Amino acid sequence: LPILAPTGLPLPGEKSPSPAQPSSAAPQTNSAGQDGSRAGETAGFALGDAGGGILSSIDNLIVSKARLSVYDEAAGANWESFGAELLISRPGGGLLVEVDAPFFTETGEWRIRVAVDQRAPGEIVGIDAAFEEVKPSEIAARTPELAFLAGFNLPVTGRLSLAVTPEFELQRLAVDLVLGAGFVSGVPGAGVDFVPTLIDEGRIRAVYLKKDRRLEIENIEFMTGGYRFSLFGTVQPETGEDGKLS
Repeated sequence: LPILAPTGLPLPGEKSPSPAQPSSAAPQTNSAGQDGSRAGETAGFALGDAGGGILSSIDNLIVSKARLSVYDEAAGANWESFGAELLISRPGGGLLVEVDAPFFTETGEWRIRVAVDQRAPGEIVGIDAAFEEVKPSEIAARTPELAFLAGFNLPVTGRLSLAVTPEFELQRLAVDLVLGAGFVSGVPGAGVDFVPTLIDEGRIRAVYLKKDRRLEIENIEFMTGGYRFSLFGTVQPETGEDGKLS
């Protein structure tokens, strides 16, 4: 399933690939759920079902040195970026939105770049997020919904690439993460806790395909205490007729 090629930060030692657009039509769904309906309406409003969307008359829009605020109402947390860049374009009549925003925290600066691409209404939406030197534990401290990240006190640089339907149903997820030196102490709330362990470095590369219900682990590698641990393979659970794991 093709998705938007990464347009954000390259990983260490890599070059950024050329952008590519999704080409597969979104699968037909019969969901009449309120959330899915609203998501579909939002996508249609932005792209324009028949050239009448709010962005349908804009070919290119660039916003520079902007102040970007992201407010988490549930957590009461406010994330602010000064000097953010926004680019909106319509390649081939589709819609491409790119955001490049630095966020300053108590321990330094995070940089996040996000690109959202849809070729036409009803087709797959590609979302690519690249980030640099983000500490999951700091995100967890300000966002209770992400408390499971509290055990990861180390810098992470990498990319997340998703393909979703216009109703925002996940079809494909690819991750490529580079872990810097820091401590890992389990996953709070999931019953996975252990003594904080120093990680010298690590990398996680994996792809999840919803259609095949398959997780391809290209490589999970950690270096700690002079030892290197590596894992790769395929995870594809089997379920019975009732949908439960067998």
